[in-house]
Order: sequence, then C-alpha cells, then structure tokens
Amino acid sequence: MREQQKDMGLRDASMTEIRNSQQLLLRQVVRIVFLVAIPVLLLGSYYVWKDGKSGFIPFYIVAFVLVSVIRFWKKAPYGLQSGILLFIIYALALLALVRGGLSSNAPLFLLGFCFVAAIFLGKRAAMVSIGIAVITMGIAGALFSTGHGVIPPEVQLMNAKPTAWLSYTFILLLAAVFFVVLQTYLLQHLSAALGQSREMARQLEADREQARLEAQRKNEQAERLAWVAMLGRTLSATRQRETLAQRAVEEIAHNCDVYQVTLYFVEPSGLVLSPAATAGTLGVELFRDGGAIAIHERVAPARAAETGQEQMVFLLPGEIPHLPESRVQVSIPLNIGGEIFGVLDIHRRQSFFSEDELQIFRIIGGYVAASLDGLRLLEEAQRRLQEVRLASAQQPLASWRSALATRQTTSFTIGQVPTAQTAAAVQQAMATLQPHAVWLEDGAMYLLVVPLVAHDVALGYLAFTRAAEKGDWDADSRALIGKAAERLTVALENARLLSGARQQVLYNERLGQLSDLIWQMPNLEAIMEKSVRELGRFLDAGEVQLYLTPAPAGPGGVEHG
Repeated sequence: MREQQKDMGLRDASMTEIRNSQQLLLRQVVRIVFLVAIPVLLLGSYYVWKDGKSGFIPFYIVAFVLVSVIRFWKKAPYGLQSGILLFIIYALALLALVRGGLSSNAPLFLLGFCFVAAIFLGKRAAMVSIGIAVITMGIAGALFSTGHGVIPPEVQLMNAKPTAWLSYTFILLLAAVFFVVLQTYLLQHLSAALGQSREMARQLEADREQARLEAQRKNEQAERLAWVAMLGRTLSATRQRETLAQRAVEEIAHNCDVYQVTLYFVEPSGLVLSPAATAGTLGVELFRDGGAIAIHERVAPARAAETGQEQMVFLLPGEIPHLPESRVQVSIPLNIGGEIFGVLDIHRRQSFFSEDELQIFRIIGGYVAASLDGLRLLEEAQRRLQEVRLASAQQPLASWRSALATRQTTSFTIGQVPTAQTAAAVQQAMATLQPHAVWLEDGAMYLLVVPLVAHDVALGYLAFTRAAEKGDWDADSRALIGKAAERLTVALENARLLSGARQQVLYNERLGQLSDLIWQMPNLEAIMEKSVRELGRFLDAGEVQLYLTPAPAGPGGVEHG
C-alpha cells in the first residue's frame, strides 16, 4: 500500500513537472508565432487582395489580434492559450482547403493541428483533433467531389476525385495517429523517467544530507575527542585531588549538555561514597551540607561502586528530590586494575544519552581514574622518599651525637657573640635550614646565623656579628658565607666519616686479636677467662661477667673485676 501511494505521488509530481514544461513550451511557441504572424499578416493580406479575395483579410487580422492577446496577457489561462493556438491552425487549414483543396497546405495544417493538440492538451484532445481533421477532410472531399466546392482551374488537380480525397485523408489519419501514439508513448516514458529522475534526485539529496550530517557528527566527535585529550593532559598534570575533581566536573558541565554532574570518591573504609565536586545547573553548592552515599544503598552511584559496572537509570519527575528535573542518570565507576577510586555521576533533563556521549564520559572517567591512581602512587612515593630521607638523616645525626659526646669542646668563638641574644635567630635558622639575619638592639650590632646542613639535617651553625657602623651584610657577602658554610659542612662530615672509619678499623683489628687469643686457649675455662679479661680491657669496662646458663653466678661462671 505504501509503495502504491509512493508511486502515485511520484506520478503526480512527474505530471506536474510535465505540465510546467508544457506551459513553458507553449509560451515559447506563442512568442515565435507572434513574430511570424506579423509578416504572415502582411504577405497574406497582400496575396488575397491580389487574388481578389480581400474578404480573407479580416481573418488574418483577427488571428493576429488573438495571437497578440495570448502573447502579452501574462496571466492568460493555459487552456485559453492552447485553444487559441489550435483555433488559428485549424482556421488556416480551412482557409487553405477553400483556396486550394488538396493542392494546398491544408493536410499539413491539419496534421499540425493534431500534433499541437497532442503536445499541449494530452491524449484525449489529440484523439478529438484527429476526429475533427478526418471529418473536415471528409466534408471537404464530399463538397469538392460533388461540385459544391469550386476552386480555380489551375489548382484543381485531383480535387474532383473521391479516391484522391480518401487517400489524402487516410495518409493524414496515419500521420496524425502516428504523431499522437508517438507523443503518448514518449510522454509516458518521459513521465516515468522524470519520476525516476525525481526519486534519484530526492535520494541523492537525502544521501547528501545524511553525509553532511554524518560529517558534521564526526567533526563534532573529533572536536570532543580533542577536548577530552586536552582535559586528560590537564588532569594528569594536577597534583591535588580536590582541584582535579572540580576541574573534571566543571569541564563536563561546560562542554556537554548535562543537568548536573558529580564526582564521588570512595572513602578509605571502602563503605561510603563522598561527593568531591559537583557542577551544573544547580551550581557547585549542591552537596555543601552532605551527600555521602553508603555502598549498600540501592542507588545508581552505589551500585556502580559496588559492582564496578556502569549504571543507567531512567527517572520519573521528582524521583530524586535534590535533582527534580533529571530524567536519566548514568553512573560510571572509576576503575583501575579492579580497584574503584570513585564514581562519575551524570544527570540530564532529556531522557537519553547517545552512544558517542557515553563514550566521551567513559574516556573522561578513565582519565580521572588514571590521574587519581597516579596521585596515589605519587603520594606513596613521596611518603617512602620521606621515610628514606628520615632514616638516612638519623644515621649521620646519631653518628654526630656519638662523636660529639666524646668531645668536651663543641664550639669555637672568635670575638664577642652575645649568646643569649642569638637564641631566637639560631632557633629559626636551624628550623628553616636557611640563613637568618637580625638587628640586635641591645648589642647595637647585626647578627647573621648560617646553619650547617648535611643530609637535610642541621648539624650546627655559624654566627657572625658586625658593628652598626659597618652596616648589614650585602648579597655578595651572604652568598660567600653560604658557600663557605657548605664547604665547612662537607669538611666536617668527611672528618666524621674518616674518624668513624678509623674507629671501625681499630675495632676490627682488636676483634681479630681477641679471636686469635681465644683460639690459642686449650680448654673451656681458659677461653672464658681470657675472653672476659680481653673484652674488659678492649672496652675499658669496670666489670665483665660471662655466664653459660641463665642461672645466678656459681660454679662454672667466670667474673672479672
């Protein structure tokens, strides 16, 4: 049924186009006839006047007037134009029959009469015109054959023979039928061709429009992917979780047609989703007073976090109180290696998300998850680096304390440095590990404290004073003092390491000697006694006791005092 309706529509459109073409052709023919009518009027009037038949002159004038009317009347009906044209041609045929019979151009005019009717008025009008032409020829033949019609002797030829009129009429009929059948056949095929052409043009236009829309969609998709790639680079360069979350939701809300977008983070307990950032029509203050979701709740973000799979929910108006205009919700888990970092929750007023939009949201969710994972790894690396630094700093600090504990002198002073007044400056310089300069009102002098830093640990400090009249230290002097402090620190650290290495060599040498002495002893009691004596002397101990059992000292124990 639909195909039939479609064919009928195409046929009607083709007929309309053919009728428009006929109207255009008729207007062109009328213009040509008008141009030809002027000399025809003059020459025809001259010849009929010359032949003594001036009564035909009004006919020429009327025909010219009719042609002029349809030529210059812009809104003349199509039927009137074609009817006047057919009337003029038929009148010319009658005039030719009257003047010359079969010797005239009447058959040609009648043939043209049928041809014009077929072209401009269709099949039915063509059949009527053939009938009129045949009847006209028959009447004219009867009149001329019976002597009722008289023409000049010089043009009579075969006008008095009925067989001649019959043969001419038959030839005219064959020619007219041939023209009408040919025109009808061509018209049908032209109509079909026009219908196919129109259908092909419509299909081509539809394909072109579809291609344009597809190209536009791909161009928009490419622009979105470029934006997503730039967003991914921005997120990967972000070093704060809060900043990352806020930037992600703001970019989505600004560049995508969404109602509200919220990014949830999974709490360390793994049981609660906390809103980290939100943006959209309702603003960034939506969850200012709460909004946490328990993992076991039957809502889309909780299910996405619990199952690790994307969730899409179609909502009724007001189903979510704080998002009353939302019609569809999609929750995308932020998943890296099976670990859920959070959920990207997006709402929209329309009741659908296209597949391209969902793909964009998934890519952004992947970027956010990767950035969060990178931040976590970075935080762990920084924490471990800090632990390593602390551990590495504790060893030289303990070594320095041990080295300084055996020395009575731990400072050297040249000149007068007011120790009581420098305590605050020294404390600040040691805490910040940076040089610190102050003006001492009581001493009327400038004070510069430079910490001695090794392995991010302040080992000590250099304190300099300068009289007021000499002024404060300039930048070059401070830079020079800083370089000197660095080299002094390196020298002291090298001296500590060298001292420690020498002490370790001495310990190893004494342990070797002790081992040699022990191996020379012949029995258990001698080994125990020799070991106690040598260890006491080696370690400069006041008393050394050696027990072979955890029981109190008695038989079998050796004591050295």
